[in-house]
Amino acid sequence: MQPQRDHTLSLDRQGDGWRATGDLSCRIGDPRLLYAEWDWDGERLAVRNDRYGMVPLFCLSEPNRVILSTSIEGALRAGAPADLDHRAIAVMLRLDHPLGDDTPFKFIRTVPPGVSAYWERSGLRLVGGPVINTPNGLNREQAVDAYVDGLRGAIRRMPPEGPCSVPLSGGRDSRHILFALLEAGHRPVRVVTVRDFAWHSGTDVDIAVTIAESLGIHHQILTQPRRRLAAEIEKNQLTSYLTPVSHAWFLPVAEFLARQPGCSYDGVAGDMLSRPNLRQIPGDLATYRAGRLAEIAASMFDQHDVLIRNMLTDDARRVFAREQALERLIQELAKHAAAPNPLLSFWFWNRTRRYLGPVIFGIFRRTRVWTPYLDKDLFDLLTGLAPEVIMQPGEDLHTATIKRGYPQYAHFPFETHSSLPGGGSKYHRAYARQALVYLSGRRPPEIRPSYLLPRLVRCVLDPGYGPSVDWLAPRAIYVAELRAMIERAAA
Repeated sequence: MQPQRDHTLSLDRQGDGWRATGDLSCRIGDPRLLYAEWDWDGERLAVRNDRYGMVPLFCLSEPNRVILSTSIEGALRAGAPADLDHRAIAVMLRLDHPLGDDTPFKFIRTVPPGVSAYWERSGLRLVGGPVINTPNGLNREQAVDAYVDGLRGAIRRMPPEGPCSVPLSGGRDSRHILFALLEAGHRPVRVVTVRDFAWHSGTDVDIAVTIAESLGIHHQILTQPRRRLAAEIEKNQLTSYLTPVSHAWFLPVAEFLARQPGCSYDGVAGDMLSRPNLRQIPGDLATYRAGRLAEIAASMFDQHDVLIRNMLTDDARRVFAREQALERLIQELAKHAAAPNPLLSFWFWNRTRRYLGPVIFGIFRRTRVWTPYLDKDLFDLLTGLAPEVIMQPGEDLHTATIKRGYPQYAHFPFETHSSLPGGGSKYHRAYARQALVYLSGRRPPEIRPSYLLPRLVRCVLDPGYGPSVDWLAPRAIYVAELRAMIERAAA
């Protein structure tokens, strides 16, 4: 993909005035939905963004200096200190994304959601934060009907500008958008599906093929590049080092869509807002409501903590300690305790916003992307539902909504994630070789080579162990690339 163009503004005090360098004004995204912007007129700096803060905008604010940038690397090049935020990284290594407005750097923060701020000589004060809605009192039947109408309304407010494409999987978000577009008379030029790196991602591609053929829509199936290591490195750069794991698989889709005219639609937040998943279960909800936030936090870290303890050196384990990560996570969980559905609120504002925002405005930076589930009316509807309406046993809310709104398409199955045995063994061996060569040369001081390197060798030699590279390699590559980025900025 083409190199990312950073937009950066630096203001430095000089006597009674200020010296401005870089981009005096900048706008990313579309003010009708997701955007961030700043403007410096020589006397005053205005900063604004959307109610969700989905556009990652990085900020350093000191009495004698202000830096704004669309990338972390841009902020560092402009002179922001490169001191690492050890607590934030401790969270990211375990949770795969930052919390609140944290970044890997102590003095660089993202601009909060819903900011409309002005900076004068007294300094920059960014006031904003998550939208915590009140309960709307809808029961399950009312919620399904409102959801059907809600997405239809979102599509009416976000009609295509020119030809449109829809990335289509075997899940719910993308097909719901596709059906609503067809109903509104906005027939996509194409739907796009990308294969998994290992080519064994269950039924996803087959279901997308069935839907596209049945609807008579051109279906573009993309494949992944062979160099998974290169994809991981590029992903880290494009997302400003905010997502240690995942998202590299989006790169072929982004590259393809950037060459097409018009716009694309993305289902970001659909299932998070309307379908129970591993992050929203009744047991955790009861614990949350009881105020036992330490238990919730510990359970969120348990999945990856053994890997982190084993992979890090003794010094790194002390620096990126579980205890400080838990403290930060509990602090963030408390902010959402008053929401109608505290689990949904926490995960949206900390995972959807911080995990997928960098994808839309980093990886897909060259494509106009509409996000119907972030339509204000629809978002307020779904976040105002009682959690029991979403977590009700049996058919989940999103599935029920799609079937009620579009019964003519109810026969299409949904994806399963069962892997085909051995389908990815060649891919896993190649990825392990690439990671082994790269990490053997880099030797990041935080990673214990006596743990990691022999396991990567085993991934190369043992087909049964090969898939382990998917959880062994990305965090180590992330740490090494974070160090490399700091060195580039310093140079």
